[in-house]
Amino acid sequence: MTSAGPSLLPRIVTSDGSFGHPETCRPPCVQIVKNGTCHLGFACGFCHMTHGKKVRLHKCQRLMLKHADRGQRLEIIVPIIIRKLERLGDPYSVNIIELLKDYLAPASSEEWQKKVRQVKLYRSLERMNTTALMDLAGNDLFASDVLEALHELRQNHFSFESQEEPDTDTGCLTVFSL
Repeated sequence: MTSAGPSLLPRIVTSDGSFGHPETCRPPCVQIVKNGTCHLGFACGFCHMTHGKKVRLHKCQRLMLKHADRGQRLEIIVPIIIRKLERLGDPYSVNIIELLKDYLAPASSEEWQKKVRQVKLYRSLERMNTTALMDLAGNDLFASDVLEALHELRQNHFSFESQEEPDTDTGCLTVFSL
């Protein structure tokens, strides 16, 4: 931002899955990673932008989440999602934050909390983006209003200068964010 006021910064969105990059976008497109191109272009549901190394949970962390009950998974994952959305500062994230607060579970036993800390689960989860965390929690845990609010956040994470179709030559959409 300059002292003259906010400036529009151009950003290229090359696929539908790229909206909200990096925090609320979909996983990276395998075709882009392997070949550098994707035959679906803008219609692809996966992100065509550069991602860092994928966060992979260790075996003990995956087993812990697998054997956790619904309340325990929500207790671990929902507060992290809320913190990430609050850091976005996006007006559309307010709606989903309010919806997610209804999913905050009461604290589990001290023994469970100790196990979570021992396997350093929080550290790994903090490195994941919001969409990956929602997927990890299991979209079946969330009502449709939460999933719709996440979709709305992804679609509106950027403010459009125009409502034009993607460029037919490049298959890209130029988006401007403040």
